[in-house]
Amino acid sequence: MTDSNTPQYDASSIQQISAMDVIRMRPGMYVGGRDTTGLHNYLFAALDFMIDEALDDRCRHIWVTLRPDNEVIFRNDSLELVLKVSRYPREDESVLEMLLQYMFCRAIPCDSYRVRGGVHGVGLPAATALSAEMTIETAQEGYLWRKTYAIGWPTSDLQKIRPASEDEHGVTFILRPDYTIFDPNPVSYEVLAQRCREVAYQVRGLCFTLRDETCNPPREEIFCPTDGLKTWVTDLNEGQPVLHEPIHIAEDVVLEYRVGSPFTIKVEFACQFTDSTESHILNYVN
Repeated sequence: MTDSNTPQYDASSIQQISAMDVIRMRPGMYVGGRDTTGLHNYLFAALDFMIDEALDDRCRHIWVTLRPDNEVIFRNDSLELVLKVSRYPREDESVLEMLLQYMFCRAIPCDSYRVRGGVHGVGLPAATALSAEMTIETAQEGYLWRKTYAIGWPTSDLQKIRPASEDEHGVTFILRPDYTIFDPNPVSYEVLAQRCREVAYQVRGLCFTLRDETCNPPREEIFCPTDGLKTWVTDLNEGQPVLHEPIHIAEDVVLEYRVGSPFTIKVEFACQFTDSTESHILNYVN
């Protein structure tokens, strides 16, 4: 016997929830929360895409600009973009749209992106879903293209804006956080600077230009160390009585699978001892 007050469960009870809705409903799972940490992890979802491009030798410079109203612009100089405006083989959408809107899309062959930044490797969809407004611009096939989003959903088609100049290339993300999701914390220049500084040391040959346009006059910093971790160790020990020159090792380690092709892991290590009671031990893995 069924209680008439018991909710009935049938096929009509099934709801399909989009990836964008999932991220917005549970931001803690994808960016770590709604607080200032989650806010900056959301921004790093877009920045990490560009860092991944640098790890794959696709770009050498990233520009980060903090603007009023917590708007942040990320731009790089990538020549060989994975965010292509050409149509995806199995869908009526471009590769650019697929990678912005669907979780866990990947480049084929997957060797191109063995390393991915962001929480759980979700990547760009976290930035798309949690933006009150988001604009993507890319120069490809001789034109500047633009696509806009709001709260995870497209607000325009992929548009051909104008002819691109010969030296115009790369991709630009313009993001403004959705404060109906995040707590009302401002974007921190210092947090952005720390992230840019650390990544510049870790990814040899990658430079960052960080600009703050929320103050008058604007301030700007360039992070472009010459020798990666070796430079970082030297900078950390500045003013300390060092005992020797920095020890620096950078190797490509080839790992063999029982099944499938081998792949390479990049390992870098640097250290320098000082005549001091204080120590700095930092480690990173991706």
